[in-house]
Amino acid sequence: MEPQDETEKEIAAIIDGLKDLLIRKHRDYGTRNLDEFGSYGILIRVSDKRQRLMNLMKKDTTPEVNESLEDTWLDIAGYAIQAVRYTRRGK
Repeated sequence: MEPQDETEKEIAAIIDGLKDLLIRKHRDYGTRNLDEFGSYGILIRVSDKRQRLMNLMKKDTTPEVNESLEDTWLDIAGYAIQAVRYTRRGK
């Protein structure tokens, strides 16, 4: 489906970037890091990212780690996609 307006083009660009990010991370990490604990392990990682978001969204906080708000949101989206993979496989 081709994007029809600016919002759809933005969504498509984000998804394309996320796809590339997930494939790069898969090539770097493999699958064992997620396979060991499956969906439950992903839930823990998303919980960590949630805490990271809360800290990043505080106006008076300077991050100590070089991870932007956008990077954190993309990581959460990536973990959601991985969780869907496990759900579809019954894990």
